[in-house]
Amino acid sequence: MADDIATNPQSTLFSPLQILRAYSKGEIDIDLALVKLGLDHQRQLMIAMADAELSLPGTDDTELNRQAKEAEPILRAYLKPAFAKLPGR
Repeated sequence: MADDIATNPQSTLFSPLQILRAYSKGEIDIDLALVKLGLDHQRQLMIAMADAELSLPGTDDTELNRQAKEAEPILRAYLKPAFAKLPGR
């Protein structure tokens, strides 16, 4: 998906907001977003995303839930002892 908009001469990424929206949707990768916006660091991009009130590209909730369920048995052994030491337990 990132290659489509990045290599398509018909794509119209003219304004910074269009570029930020494309990055937020995962249509372009971080390197292309940085170049098109003239930014030097990821931190600058994250600030621009926050200023535009856009979400960072990422994994959908279904995938996150699947990953959490998969990790729970592994983490449980490490979290249980620490949880038991909390005040009121």
